[in-house]
Order: sequence, then C-alpha cells, then structure tokens
Amino acid sequence: GARSQGGRRLWPAQLSVGLLHRFLGFVERLGEHPHKVSTWHGRLFPMRAWTCSGQRAHPLFVEHPDSRRSSVNLAMSLTWSGWLKAVRRCEEARRELTPKAGSSPAAQEAA
Repeated sequence: GARSQGGRRLWPAQLSVGLLHRFLGFVERLGEHPHKVSTWHGRLFPMRAWTCSGQRAHPLFVEHPDSRRSSVNLAMSLTWSGWLKAVRRCEEARRELTPKAGSSPAAQEAA
C-alpha cells in the first residue's frame, strides 16, 4: 500500500532489472539538454540552454522536495563535464543490461 509523507502518497517500487534499465534510459534522455526535475510536482521540464545573462545553463536542476526550499538545486555541485560523464556511464550500463538477440523471453521482458 501507499504511505503518506507530507500529504503526498508514496508507493513502493519493485526493484528489477527492467526498472533500472528504464531509469538509466531516463538519465540518458536528460543528458540531451538542461532539465528541471520537480520533486514536489513529480514532473520534468526542459530548460533553456543559456541563462538570461548569457551563461550556459546548469545541466540539471533537481528541486528540493521541501516546498519552502524548492528554489534550491540539489544538483548544484554538478558540472557539465561531470554530468556528461554520468550520462555516458548510464549509456554503457544500460547497454550491458540490454538483452542480447536470441536471449530468453524472461531476460527480454526484464529489460
């Protein structure tokens, strides 16, 4: 069942190879351009590549889950080079988890 935390319902997740595979793909897609992840609203928003001051935008903005601190970026220490490295590692890991052609139906379904 769901648990309540701060008025929101949290559902347990069944950890599986398929879930990890989808999460790694999600991170790969985030690497294409800057995004904001709203933990409060459970949504993902694309961001502009450049700030109003002409600076390159931060690669990832993860909103603090406390609504009073939602302007705080939990990923603020992340650099573009570190982010791109993390995205590449996710690509490599997802490739390793992807079932090879001719593998068992159970392996293919897990991913």
